[in-house]
Amino acid sequence: MVVPAANRGSGRRAGNDERIRDAVLAEALALGPDRLGPTAVARRAGLSTGAVYARYEDSSELLVDLWVNRCRTEVGDLLDLGLDYFIGGGDEEDGEELLERLASPSAGCRVGLDLMTLTHREDTLAEVVGLDASRAFDRWRVGPDHDPSATAASALVLSILLGLMTLDAHGPRCAVAAPVGPPPGPVGDQAAAGEASLVPVHFAEATNVEADGGGAIDWATAFRLLRAALRRPTDGLPLPPFVRLPLPEVTTLDDDVTRALLMQSCMEVIARVGLNRATATRIGRRAGMTHGAIYGLYESKEELLCDSVRVITDAVMRSDRGHVASTYFDGVAWGEAITGLLATMGGEERRTWRRFRMESHLAARYHPDVARSLDWVYGRIFAMDTVVASSPGLLDPSLARAATRIGLAIPLGYAHLDAVAPHTLASVDWSLAPSLLG
Repeated sequence: MVVPAANRGSGRRAGNDERIRDAVLAEALALGPDRLGPTAVARRAGLSTGAVYARYEDSSELLVDLWVNRCRTEVGDLLDLGLDYFIGGGDEEDGEELLERLASPSAGCRVGLDLMTLTHREDTLAEVVGLDASRAFDRWRVGPDHDPSATAASALVLSILLGLMTLDAHGPRCAVAAPVGPPPGPVGDQAAAGEASLVPVHFAEATNVEADGGGAIDWATAFRLLRAALRRPTDGLPLPPFVRLPLPEVTTLDDDVTRALLMQSCMEVIARVGLNRATATRIGRRAGMTHGAIYGLYESKEELLCDSVRVITDAVMRSDRGHVASTYFDGVAWGEAITGLLATMGGEERRTWRRFRMESHLAARYHPDVARSLDWVYGRIFAMDTVVASSPGLLDPSLARAATRIGLAIPLGYAHLDAVAPHTLASVDWSLAPSLLG
């Protein structure tokens, strides 16, 4: 039978649509969604630039199409699998599959996380991802219209899964090995950021412990224990008083006032627009300086970001852990400690910090020096947490490492949820989480 010419043309167009979408995904995986351009996409697809422009009126629509046709299902399926295993009817085979998919996430999951990061500054993308999240939350029983215990359990699982993917899904970075030696690359005077006074003595002593950061991680046992806890009936427990801890003042973290002001400005600008759109002029202007002030201290804005990650992220995370320890260590379970910290993270005063941390992870996907800076910070925190969690009478070291990785992951996943659906997340009653976490 002879196929009409119109049908042949329609088939070619559909085929080209798929070629372009595959090329967009490959470009986003290689260079990041911020750097997608029609020329590079067309070259990778083997088509003309006009073929790309004919399908997308602007870069925002290209990002939306990437989410809808290459990422949405991949991310959603993994989260569905995790929720089913932990709090649904999933079995041990589902748990094994979940571990495998977390260890080797698909390209769609990797890029999907990047797109979720962009929602706070890409309005068109946020409209679509936000609607998808709203529908998914309803399916996952998250929100004010659902049982508070179910909402807390689902939100906790989602935070863990998204956080673990953020830590590990993007290739050889954020390995969370114990830090060895001084921070990598140029860095300002970190004496203040590293002061033991930020944390209790038992935490401060763990800062330089290297051997305890390595070794095996017993994910299977950790997931089974978490699953059992999440499937127990829950009762809300009154949380001990938890004072909202202010972020450390950046100007107190470095003796060089110019460097400290530039780091503060870097955090604020990158939290708004990301690394690729953050110009030296804009960072300098926000700090009350010219862009030349940056290049007098740093070779590039990437180097300034590395310095900011090492100094600010390290100080904030260590300060938070010190506050948790001083508030909860006397006879209160770790579950309640984590819950108390989560309860303080949703405030407006933390929004810039949350977004800066997410944008740092996005930049680390494509800038190895930023990745090494995050590795160094997380290595310090991982070593500290692991030493405490594996202290006599608590957890086996291999299980403690899993617990501390989960502790690192929860706030990252929480930040992703807050970016795509802040109002829904605000409905979570975190006082239910202590019994969920044991």
